[in-house]
Amino acid sequence: MKRTHKLVTLLVSLVLVVVLVAGCAPAGQPTQAPADTPATTDSGSGAATEPAQGGRTIGLILISGINSHCQELEANVREVVEGRGDRLVVLDSQFDTAREVQNIEDLITQKVDGIVLEVTGYDTSTGALQAAFDAGIPVAANDQMVKAEELVISQVVSDNVMAGELCAEDMIKEIGEEAELIVISIPGMTATAQRTEGFMKGIADYPGLKVVAEGNGEGLIDRAAAITESFIQAHPNVTGVFGANDPCALGALSAYVTAGKIDQVAIYGVDGSMEAVQFIKEGKMAGSVRQRPGDLGRLSVLDLYTVLDGGTIPAGERLKFVEVFLINQANVAEFS
Repeated sequence: MKRTHKLVTLLVSLVLVVVLVAGCAPAGQPTQAPADTPATTDSGSGAATEPAQGGRTIGLILISGINSHCQELEANVREVVEGRGDRLVVLDSQFDTAREVQNIEDLITQKVDGIVLEVTGYDTSTGALQAAFDAGIPVAANDQMVKAEELVISQVVSDNVMAGELCAEDMIKEIGEEAELIVISIPGMTATAQRTEGFMKGIADYPGLKVVAEGNGEGLIDRAAAITESFIQAHPNVTGVFGANDPCALGALSAYVTAGKIDQVAIYGVDGSMEAVQFIKEGKMAGSVRQRPGDLGRLSVLDLYTVLDGGTIPAGERLKFVEVFLINQANVAEFS
């Protein structure tokens, strides 16, 4: 992979990425809420108000409000909800399963009409989902699946296994069939586990491809960078990195810049975030599988309204997979 840009340009770009990611929490919502207080927005105001006369209040729980993927999901949910004259309350789980439970319980206390849940933990919120079910509050799950599928009206998820497979396929084209690899994932999250599963499946038929290190990036740039720095020291000959989401990949990229070895690696992520797209355009990142978070949010909230309006979700449509696709040097010019 050709990388002709100067290192100083990359360092400046990385600073901009950190600023963008850290500064793009939804309006009125702090990027870090106190541990005992869920971060909340109300149509961008951050204040709790009574719903409009005859209107509904819809709750949305995000995995991470500072993640651009989650922000795009929120924007599409908000468009549908406010387009109906209803009110949206947004809570941020901040990658914390305990906070997710707290957020569900808080929305039950607020007596919202329905909840769109971007799932953080596969089975950690079963009790809270049962409480919502018992309170007559429908929940539409998305982004990851929940174990207690009977307690949600539907689940809308990306084809995460395919995402990993697409990264593996393109990486092999980029670096060849014999190489040392690093995998940065997020254990405990079904979506990233499925992406890693797909990546490992994609390289399984190539005995010359060796995963020499795996680490938990926690979905955060700083954490992924720290993990990767230690891997670079232990495994200096790595030429391929798979990040189970874009923050993991961007953290790895930062670590390789610091080590002065950015030219030796092909780095892949999953999300297709604007930051990743920019690095691909500049030739500093090999690729990222683009999810469609807007579709995840839109399909979930439409399912929610179907139920709120007295309808039902057919059994064959209660689990929906949203297509993913790879952005790399061949097609990155199509994306802004």
